[in-house]
This record gives sequence, C-alpha cells and structure tokens, in this order.
Amino acid sequence: MRVVTPVLVLLLLAAGATAQTAFSYQGALTEAGAPAEGTYDFRFQLYAGPTGGSSVATTTATGVAVADGVFATVVDFGATDWRRARWLGVEVRPSGGAYEALGPRTAVLAAPLALGLTALAIDPETAADGPNVIGGYSGNAVVSGMSSATIGGGGDPDRDGFALTNQVTGVSGTVAGGSGNTASTDAAVGGGIRNQATGRNAVVAGGSRNQATSISSTVSGGQGNVASDEITTIGGGIGNTADGLHSVIAGGHGNHAGLGIAHAAIGGGQYNTASGNGATIPGGRYNTALGDGATVGGGRGNRAEGVYATVAGGGGINEADGNTASQSYAAVAGGRSNTASGLYSTVLGGQDNRASGTLSAAAGRSAQALHDQAFVWSGGTGTSSTAVGQFLVDAPGGVGVGTNAPGGAVHVTYAGTASRPQLVLTETATTGDARLRLGNASNAAYWEIRGGGPSNGTLRLGHASGDVMALQSTGSPIVMANGASLTAGGAWTNASSLYLKHDFAPIDGDAVLATLGTLPIATWTYDAEPGVRHLGPTSQDFAAAFGLGGSDEAIATVDADGVALAALQALLARVEALEARVAAQDAEIERLRAGGE
Repeated sequence: MRVVTPVLVLLLLAAGATAQTAFSYQGALTEAGAPAEGTYDFRFQLYAGPTGGSSVATTTATGVAVADGVFATVVDFGATDWRRARWLGVEVRPSGGAYEALGPRTAVLAAPLALGLTALAIDPETAADGPNVIGGYSGNAVVSGMSSATIGGGGDPDRDGFALTNQVTGVSGTVAGGSGNTASTDAAVGGGIRNQATGRNAVVAGGSRNQATSISSTVSGGQGNVASDEITTIGGGIGNTADGLHSVIAGGHGNHAGLGIAHAAIGGGQYNTASGNGATIPGGRYNTALGDGATVGGGRGNRAEGVYATVAGGGGINEADGNTASQSYAAVAGGRSNTASGLYSTVLGGQDNRASGTLSAAAGRSAQALHDQAFVWSGGTGTSSTAVGQFLVDAPGGVGVGTNAPGGAVHVTYAGTASRPQLVLTETATTGDARLRLGNASNAAYWEIRGGGPSNGTLRLGHASGDVMALQSTGSPIVMANGASLTAGGAWTNASSLYLKHDFAPIDGDAVLATLGTLPIATWTYDAEPGVRHLGPTSQDFAAAFGLGGSDEAIATVDADGVALAALQALLARVEALEARVAAQDAEIERLRAGGE
C-alpha cells in the first residue's frame, strides 16, 4: 500500500511581482510501510468538495525522483479559479504503471488560494511616473498612458452574460472595487456597480449607475444619481440630479437641484425640483422652488415661484392639489390648493384659499382675499373681499369671543357691567337709531332692534313688507301687526277683525253643547310646573271633539272661547224655550184655577 504525506506547498512568484499559476508540492511517499525509492508518476486533481464529484482541473508530473521516500515537484493547474474552496486529490504510479489514489483529498488552504489574486499586477511601464496597480478581475484596466492609477479589485467576468470590468481613464484615478466602475483623473469610485467618476476630483462612493461628472462633484451612493456641475453633491437615493453650481441633494428619488442655477438644495423626498438661486426643498413629493431664495418645506405638489416665496408644506393626493406662492415674499403655511399671488400675501392654511391682494391674507376654506390689505376667513362658503382693507369672517361653527364653544354665529362671553357691556352698537347720527338686524340675504324675514333714537327702544320682528311684531317700552308692550296685543295691564287681546277672516260657516249650537257635555275635563299639572294645578281638557281631546286649530298639541284661546260662546248660545236658547214653556204652563194653571172658582 502506498501512502503520500504532503510536507510543503509553496506558491511561486516570478520576478516583477506578476503572479504565476504554478506552485511547488513536496511530500513523503511510503510503500508497504517503508520509504519509497525510484521514479514515479503523479497525477494531481482539484475538486469542489472533499468527496464525490468530478474534478475541476487535472495535471500530471511524470518521472519524479523519490529518494528515501521524499520527493518534490511543481504543480500547475493553469487558469483555475482559486477564489472558491478546493480539495486536492493525489494519485501515483511507478513509471509506466497504473495510477493509485493516495488517501483522502486534502483541503487547499492559504498558499494556493493566494492564486485568486492573479489579477493583482503592477504595471512596470508606468513606474517612472508612478506605477498603476490593478487588482481583481483580469479584465480590469488602466487606459494606456495614465499613471498612478489604482484598481483595488472587483470586476465580474460574467454578469448576466457580460463582463463588467473596472477601469481608470485618468492620472491618479482610483477604483476601489465593485464591477463596471470608471474613474478619471484624480477621481475615485469606492465600489458598487457601473458607477462613473469622470470629473476631476469627482467621487462616487458606491451604489449603482451613479455619475459624478464635474469638478469635485460627489455621489455618496444610491442608484442612477448624477452630480454634473462643480462641487455638487448627492448623498444617495435613486435617480437624483444635481446640475447647478454647489447644489446639494441629500437623497430621495427623482429629485433635481440646480438646472444650471447655483446653491440649490433638496433634502430628500421624491421628484422635487429646486431651480432658483439658493432655493431649498427639505423633502416631500413633486414640489418646486423656482424663485431665488424660495423654499418649499415639504408636502406634495407645492410651488414657491416668487423671490423668497415660501410654502411650508401641505398639498394633496394629486400634484394639482398643491399650494402655490407665486409672488415675491408670498407665503402659504400649509393646507391644500391654496394660492398666495399678491406681494407679501399670506395664506395661513386650509383649502382652496386665495390671497391675491398686496399684504392680503386668507385662511379657512374657499376664502378669497382679492383686495389689498384684505383679511378673509371662510368656513367653506367661498367668501370674497369686495373692497380694500376688509376684515371678513365666515364661520359656520360660530365665532367665540371669550368662549371655545360658541352657541351661535357670534358668541361673546364676558363679565359685562353697566359701563362696559359685552357688545356696544353706536349710531353716529344724532337723529338715527342704533340697529341690530338679523335676517337672511333677501331680508324677507328679520329681527331688528332699534334704540337710542326716535324708535324709543322698540324691538321689531318683521320682513320687507312690514313689521310682524313689536316690543315697545311704552303703551302695549307687545303689538302684533294683525292687531293682537298684550295690554299694559297684562291682558292678551286676540285679533278678530272681520277683515282678517274668510270662509265663514254656520254652526249647530246644540251639537256643540252636546259635544261639550262629553268632553273630558279634569284638573292636572304641567310637567314643567310641579305643584301648580290647572283645569281643562287636553288638546288632543279638544281637537278630536271639535276639529278646530292647526294642531292637536295646543288649544287656541279663540277656539276655546268660540266653543264656550256657541255652547252658551245653545244653552241660552234652551233656557229661553224652557222659560216660555214655564210661562205658558203658569198661565194655564192660573186659568184652570180661575174656572174652578
């Protein structure tokens, strides 16, 4: 039985530091337990695993002298990929005999794996100006005539069927690694794939398909980013472009800073454009800062078009719903679909608001400050200014002064005094009345309070055709337009003029009296007046009995009076008939008495 024991495996490097594929193999061969002597042939095979499988490379060494069991030979597998794990199998035969496998396969360790650095080379042609150093894939290259270039490694011989080589195209360019990267003069690519640093002193730290194409431009990472003007910077993200002097994009997707204008900056977000000198967009989506010094804080679809115009944020689901500050020094604080188009105009927020007058302001929803110095707050009804200097408030939920829960359109909560009331209305004309009118747009119905003048403190409820009711400080306190009133003594007087009535019909008094006789009448107490007794029918029984009034929830005094009067008339007729009958009977009795005598 033959046994081989490896003693030393040594990588051989030729002069000039160019890596070779051959290495020395030294071992001890025994046969039948004794050191072998003579001439033997060796066959060396590389495998991907310790057992099984086919060999990935084979080489032979024939006529190897073995003395006292010790031998040495050179093994050369040619261009073999040493970057993957390999196991060495050894077979031996006496010269001209049959090969015999010797023991288990041996793992190939450090020294042979160094052959994976076969792409590391120093170009001697450039040694005088500074040698080029090339590592990694053998296809990596420095363009002819360049010096002091460095390719640290990387490259890919087969990426989806294509070889991706790293290359340096300028003096002192550097590609640290990755695949398919390019660096020009004094430029550097740290790694990644298909990156290009083609501007002088340009840097691409990594990522994929990034380009730094101008002097001192920088792309830190990400994918598909382009820094194409001097000292432009892109931190990362996808598809960003910085093409204005000193412009900066920190990250995000599809952002554009510059468009040939200097000092623009975008923090991140998506599809933002900063094209004014010193324009800034910290983030958001689809925002645009066009004016010099303009700022869009974030949001979506917002535009700052004027010089030093500002849109703090906001916007909508669609780009068309964004806010716009289109005039110099205009500002939109937020919200959606707002426009500040006047000089120094402001929209405080909300939706669909517009401030187009100089120094105008709008807030809420659908507020339109169309005139200079106008302020409009709208709750959504589309309130618009109609003159310069107006202050308009449309608050459907109420305006609270001293309260956060207004119970009306205007609610004032204040500890008033005789000298400092909650609300003061003053008529400037000495002969006029102070008026407070509450009504609709057509004044078809309104409350009007008049006081302080000829009206003598009259409170009127009326419409365009005249008063409906008046509260007076003298005479009858309540006077209705139809003639009904409350007297100064406290008696209510119903209106009952012939000229206020129509559709007269006779009644059957006896029927009214008979119905009245069946009407339930009792004493009772109102729920709201505990302990107070009243006498009378219910409105439901009254309405069912007589069919009078507009509702069975109340009894009009005029109907109750009418029923009582009709019943009294019928009762009076019966009394008169009885009196006549009694008189006739008395006469007959007297006649009979007279005849009997």
